[in-house]
Amino acid sequence: MERQCGGLIGADPLTFIGLSIAPGESILFVETVTGVTTNEAQFRSWWGPDLGSNVQIRFYTGNGLGSGGDGVRVWSSSATLDADVIDSVDFGTELRGASYTYNTNSGLFDIFSTNGVNGAFKAVETDDIGSPGTHQGPVSLEISTNPASLSVNPGDNAPFTVTVRGLPRPRFQWRFNGANISGATLSAYTVTNVQTSKTGLYSVVVFNGFQTLTSAIAVIRIFFHGDELEADLRHRHHYSHGSSAAALGHCHFHGKSAGP
Repeated sequence: MERQCGGLIGADPLTFIGLSIAPGESILFVETVTGVTTNEAQFRSWWGPDLGSNVQIRFYTGNGLGSGGDGVRVWSSSATLDADVIDSVDFGTELRGASYTYNTNSGLFDIFSTNGVNGAFKAVETDDIGSPGTHQGPVSLEISTNPASLSVNPGDNAPFTVTVRGLPRPRFQWRFNGANISGATLSAYTVTNVQTSKTGLYSVVVFNGFQTLTSAIAVIRIFFHGDELEADLRHRHHYSHGSSAAALGHCHFHGKSAGP
């Protein structure tokens, strides 16, 4: 885990050693700030009894604060690139004394906490308002931007992307002609060195333990000497949107600009 500016190389892996989450629990990640808050006892004293006992508190070492916005990134232990992030949250310009809560329509962390609203409360030792360790449940997944069909020259690359909103954050699995593509598990996927064997139908499945959605189909076409050769297999494949239910734990991130 790390703050927005450092990338994978600046991530703190110690935060997750021995970490597990039980049903009904939340995990609160807190950046260590020397002279302010460095341990769980200080943090619980600051927020008081409204901070539930079902909330785990984990401290991490970050890369500083961003005056115009900030964010948190989480990678798996097998990550090798910045793009291998498995979860993230971004905040806008922070307001002194208030943390963020998420928008229950979009899943974005873009609403300042208000005392008494959506589980937010006032800290015991300061005037800070926040909702550490609480949430308002999942936000339905929605594919806001589907991958687009592409026409390329032989040997070119063909990049696909998908944009999804909702909580918990989704995972991704790209498909080619209905079959999973090994290792294609990010929100973007690039088909390299396109040849006729790679033309066809591409889609991506997004899932978060509560829902599963399948994107619209995107087609790769190749231009040969000015003539377009399209391997259009639409009549052989049928894709549908679906959903599935499952249990999933929640990890929550809260931004804060000032505190004890």
